[in-house]
Amino acid sequence: MATEELEPDEFASRDFAQGSALAFALISVRSLEKSLEFYRDVIGLSTRGVAATECQIACDDDRPFAARAALMSEPGTPAGRVLLVEFSPPGDAVRRAGDRTTRGLWNLNFYVDDIDASTAALRARDYDFWSEPVTYQVGVDAG
Repeated sequence: MATEELEPDEFASRDFAQGSALAFALISVRSLEKSLEFYRDVIGLSTRGVAATECQIACDDDRPFAARAALMSEPGTPAGRVLLVEFSPPGDAVRRAGDRTTRGLWNLNFYVDDIDASTAALRARDYDFWSEPVTYQVGVDAG
């Protein structure tokens, strides 16, 4: 599925809600295309397009980085958005393979109607899990 290329100001004006308690969770990715396939085609989130921009992040020097980004969301829902960012050139991974507790975001939760069916569907696509699913009873005010 092709993804629309957006200008940075168009990307920001269309997708970032003002006054939201948490606008999005940012995830740095190695391949924006592969990540889009997962979050869009497997998880079911949507995106309006990809924006290319130059930005600065906290690092050892102040050089700017080029980046491409896509904001993923469930249509009509201002919460639970994921901002996928592919920096160029890509740097070292913050979290090494097999290391579950290093810096950064390492846990992202999605609400589903049937956790066992959702887990089975992901396993059928060869996705691995760190643990078996745990079911919690939450009220209507959760999340």
